[in-house]
Amino acid sequence: KHVGTAKAAQVIAALALGQRIMSAQPPRASVRSPEDVFALVGADMALLEQEHLKVILLNTRNQVMSVRQVNRGNVHSAVVRVAEVFRDAIRENAPNIILVHNHPSGDPSPSPDDAALTKQVEEAGRLLGIDVLDHVVIGRSGPASLRELGLGFAKKSRARLLRKVAPYVRVMVYDSAPWTSAFRRKKRPSDRRSATG
Repeated sequence: KHVGTAKAAQVIAALALGQRIMSAQPPRASVRSPEDVFALVGADMALLEQEHLKVILLNTRNQVMSVRQVNRGNVHSAVVRVAEVFRDAIRENAPNIILVHNHPSGDPSPSPDDAALTKQVEEAGRLLGIDVLDHVVIGRSGPASLRELGLGFAKKSRARLLRKVAPYVRVMVYDSAPWTSAFRRKKRPSDRRSATG
């Protein structure tokens, strides 16, 4: 059967509405430092009375895809399975994540348990092909980055990441943050091999 004029008008209106909704969406926030993480979730997490663990899912340009709650603990700790950390990242095909949790005491100093969790998550991320960029602890006074403090992250992980992407991308480090964001470099005529060659 054919589509009548009334139904065609409805389809056209629905498509136009979809285009308006897509064009009205604000640009995604970029995360380039622990301060950016604090600006994104600090107001919500700094005053919580229980520990909450969230994961920030990022695309290849470190733009926020979503922020998901992984676990809620008690006043002192949150028991976390590593598989729960990666569940949403795998579902949404996120290549990068940042772990974030709060300390109800207000002191953002990382605990030995925080460093141990970070180590487990980074190792699992390497196996899954998902880069764990940082683990940020939120306190009332601000954030603490386990990567910047050298806690829980393998010493060779950054060098290994740079070796993996160096031939294909230009690596940029923002401010003093140890995170890298890769952008494809434009091919120059000298980079191309001749077909006869």
